[in-house]
Amino acid sequence: MDFESGYSQLPVTALAFATDTVLLASDGGSLCVYNTVSGKQIGKKENVIPFGRRIHGIHVHRQTSTPEMHYAVVVVHGAKAWVTVAVTLDNSSSSSSCKQAHLRVEHFEEMEDWIMAAHWVCGSRGRLLVALALAHNQVVVCDPQASGRSAVYRARCAEQSILYSAAFHGDSVDELVVAAGTVFNQVVVWRVKHSEKEDGDNKAAQIIHRLQGHAGVVFGVRFSADGKHMASVSDDRTVIAWDLASPSKPKRMFGHQARVWSCLILDSGVLVSASEDGTCRVWDIGSGMAVDSWRQCKKNVWALAASPN
Repeated sequence: MDFESGYSQLPVTALAFATDTVLLASDGGSLCVYNTVSGKQIGKKENVIPFGRRIHGIHVHRQTSTPEMHYAVVVVHGAKAWVTVAVTLDNSSSSSSCKQAHLRVEHFEEMEDWIMAAHWVCGSRGRLLVALALAHNQVVVCDPQASGRSAVYRARCAEQSILYSAAFHGDSVDELVVAAGTVFNQVVVWRVKHSEKEDGDNKAAQIIHRLQGHAGVVFGVRFSADGKHMASVSDDRTVIAWDLASPSKPKRMFGHQARVWSCLILDSGVLVSASEDGTCRVWDIGSGMAVDSWRQCKKNVWALAASPN
């Protein structure tokens, strides 16, 4: 389906579903909301990430749903800034007739480094926190309800390499694991809370896996829903599926004709990748074979999202 484009010609660099039929999409530094059934834009908040910067990540925490309304809180990040946005839809998440979305910025903050990934986690007493992966392989856990500086926990990986990508897995700070795609063609997987040594408030965290298999910088990483598998994509045009129980046996997939920017693992054992060549490719992880491919645009598919169901 073609979505209503409005007036913007900026690339879409981040996507996330709020419900099965409501899609959040970046428009430069603005956040747009679309009904995927009608293809209509049903809401927009201008300059969520200000000063001409682009949104590079959208992460949804689903909260309340009634027959009349669906409410979600969203963390959005771009460059060094992160924002929480309250999104209210005019009917339930199961309806395809939503015609209006209301967006309200609740918290805005600038970090000291570029943000590569964001993730909702539960803190003590069930408090909702945001974990941020920074470009020098550090994690900061923040309280979005705090006034002023919101950091409540910091950790750093023992390896301080520069990152091109990152992803999280875990529902709480204690469970939180980071996959860090580095400029050294590898993915470093490390646990945030369980540290080998501590240096004041800056914990040097243990490395769980060092995944080597790419011949170029790693532009995208993604965990499976259960955290047992991972996918990575690279400057070398390959897609790799990793079984974290046997990480020494990666499954490489070839087919893209240019750099691969993003990937997504579905529960059905299917992996989707998006590339500079303008295509999205669907892979069967078990066989490592491409099962579908379509050309999305002339050049650069930057972002992927799958509906919750």
